[in-house]
Amino acid sequence: MKRELILFGGVVLSALLWSFMLAYVGERFSYTSLDQDVGMIAFHETAHNLVTSFSFSSEDALFAGSFRRPPAYPVLLALGYAFFGEHLWVVWSLHLVLWVLALLLLWRISRRFLEGAYALLPPLLFGLWWGVSAQVFVMSPEILAIFTLL
Repeated sequence: MKRELILFGGVVLSALLWSFMLAYVGERFSYTSLDQDVGMIAFHETAHNLVTSFSFSSEDALFAGSFRRPPAYPVLLALGYAFFGEHLWVVWSLHLVLWVLALLLLWRISRRFLEGAYALLPPLLFGLWWGVSAQVFVMSPEILAIFTLL
């Protein structure tokens, strides 16, 4: 069991290094504020409104029921903002924690079907798949969706 934990730590470290490398190559670390990620401003606005006015509404929405995006991700962001402030590192930290927890859950699930080191293969392949690893440093709900689907 101790050997498996060490190997799983290596899998997590490999996945995190791969995510950092993809973020570096994709110039994600050049972003200095939450507003620079133009595609995800709606999530930030909703989370900001939840923290400041306890409301989902924004300038675009005329009533609280008109969501442009699903509300679970802005609620998670709002919790992070409430505790640590509205910073880009808060979003990235939340994503990193969810990413590691998703890898842990996948490893736990794969241990039910595979024995020994073979159980590490699904989290390793999943952690190195660029389609998900590239989303760790992007303000988008994909990491939350992956975690909740596992």
